Amino acid sequence: MSELNENSLDRHFVSQLRMMCDVYSNKISKSDFMISQRWLQLFHKAGKRDKYARNCLMLLMYGQLREMGKLGMPFTKLDNANRQLEEVLSDYQGRQEEKEDEEEAEQLQLPVNEAKQEPVPKPLHPALPELQLDVQDNEDAASALTTNLSGYSNSTDRFMPRAPELERLESGDGGGGPSISYVPDSSFELLTQQNQALIREINLMHARTLENEQRFRQADTSWQQRLTPAQMELPKPRAPPLLPRLERGMLLAMRRLREWTAASGPLNFLHICLQDLLDDEPATRKQLFELDRRLETVLDNMLEQAGERREKNVRMLYDQLFKQQQEALQSKQQLLRHEQRALIQARQQLQAHVQDLKQREQIFWEQQAAASATRPYYTSDSRQPPGSPRTSSYQAKQMPPYEELLRSANTQTIRNGAGSSGTGSGTCGCSECQAEREQLAPTTASTSVQRSRQTLTKEIYEKRTCQYCEPHATEQLKEKFLKNDEFSTKC
Repeated sequence: MSELNENSLDRHFVSQLRMMCDVYSNKISKSDFMISQRWLQLFHKAGKRDKYARNCLMLLMYGQLREMGKLGMPFTKLDNANRQLEEVLSDYQGRQEEKEDEEEAEQLQLPVNEAKQEPVPKPLHPALPELQLDVQDNEDAASALTTNLSGYSNSTDRFMPRAPELERLESGDGGGGPSISYVPDSSFELLTQQNQALIREINLMHARTLENEQRFRQADTSWQQRLTPAQMELPKPRAPPLLPRLERGMLLAMRRLREWTAASGPLNFLHICLQDLLDDEPATRKQLFELDRRLETVLDNMLEQAGERREKNVRMLYDQLFKQQQEALQSKQQLLRHEQRALIQARQQLQAHVQDLKQREQIFWEQQAAASATRPYYTSDSRQPPGSPRTSSYQAKQMPPYEELLRSANTQTIRNGAGSSGTGSGTCGCSECQAEREQLAPTTASTSVQRSRQTLTKEIYEKRTCQYCEPHATEQLKEKFLKNDEFSTKC
């Protein structure tokens, strides 16, 4: 079987598969559907010598499902699935012939043996002659089917007799053969007509398929003419270990590029990446060397430009920082000068206030000294006679010596300060004691003035100190003094 004839049978089988979709759209049982699918799998796996038998069985299956709505022999016998398709077809055709012989013998009322001696040939598949007659319109299909019929008849001569129609077609004699008479059957003729109509439809689809294939080949030829020889060459298959080596070369080249400088020597980036591909091409490797030198020059220029840009950016950054520092320093110096001027002005004002206070203090103490020197001596209580025995005896008993009192007054004055309050200073808060405390306060006058003041203070203390104002007086003495009718008033 030639390649072209085999392709024709395959195309015819594809058209039969398309027609099976119409049968599956009808209501058929699930078991018949599963059986047909199993046989279709066997048809797809058919060998080169079984393709003609495959197409015949496919046509038989289509006719059974379309006419009866179910499958019959030889498809329902599961053992046939393990046999060759050609043997299945021959066995089925032999049984069909025996059955037809018996039916014809019964109709003619002849013995079975006589019927076997004069068989009425009826082809297993009446559509086969019609198939070949219709396909003769196309040269490729006619040659394919003629070769297939001859091959099939040579392989099946030992199983079944040849159909006279096939012999007549192969010999080229259209009407020279002997005519065989048989009793016509209405159902058989109807089935034959339907099969012939089906075959005509298949042949029409086959012719269209051939036309489409011819158009495709013409278009493919035009495209092949447009392609250049270099484009038509298929790429050579790469060895499996080549890709891992290329990957390692790429990684090594990228690592070297990351650490490369102009002083570290040649980079050879492209050579490291493509050395496994260009081992057998020295001319290309020479060009690759020149490309590596150009790449190194470009990279060196890029590095220099990047360094210059970085240096320029750093210089601009330092200039901006220096300007900001200068501006901050100038502002701080201005603030410092302003603070210094304010401090000098405040110091001058304080010095003026100090001089003013010193002058006022000096004037005050001079006025106090002059006032104390010209102050008349008078008694604190006109009702108490100066030479009263009661006063003199009380003063003699209760009053300490003047030196001790002056010493304690000076010590208390130093502790509390010249401007402290009257409480805790050794005297009460009356006007006379306040006047005495002012007279005893330290001054900045001369020593002669201080001595005169001390003398006056001693005399005033001996004469003007009363019992009630005495700090050493007890509470009982005060109560007694208050209850006395003569001295019921305070000093």
